[in-house]
Amino acid sequence: MSTLVRIQQDQANVAHYNTDGRAALFDKANKNRIRAGAIVQITSLTSMTKGKPVTFAGVVISVRHKGIDTSVTLRNYVLKTGVEQTYKVYSPMITAIKVLKPNASFNRNKLYFLRENPQLVKWGVVDELVKTEAKKLLDASEAKAAKEAAASAKKGGKKGTGKK
Repeated sequence: MSTLVRIQQDQANVAHYNTDGRAALFDKANKNRIRAGAIVQITSLTSMTKGKPVTFAGVVISVRHKGIDTSVTLRNYVLKTGVEQTYKVYSPMITAIKVLKPNASFNRNKLYFLRENPQLVKWGVVDELVKTEAKKLLDASEAKAAKEAAASAKKGGKKGTGKK
């Protein structure tokens, strides 16, 4: 198979699995793409059948651009232990990719040196960003529930029995 045919097939596969605009996050032509040093939160499913969403946030230490096989590696400290997760960007198991903070002040494409020198990153910032993001989602869901309850009460339906 020629290289041109392989590239065309790869582009077709990326277009097929790019349902939520992920390709723009990792496109080399995009100036706002995800780079090493960015703080990213990825939500994935544990399995396709009984999929519980699992969220992992961390500093991007590497991005591997290989078309449909593009992957990103995140690093964070959980219970004083360094944890790395590698995700395939176009996997159907990934439900959301959210950039919490764009590229930090690193000028390299691979930040593997953070394994030996973790003090170069303020890991508390990652936790704070995740907490503020969770608070935003909670506030949005509460506002939506209150709006729906007010709309149903206005229509004369049942009054909402929401928890306070």
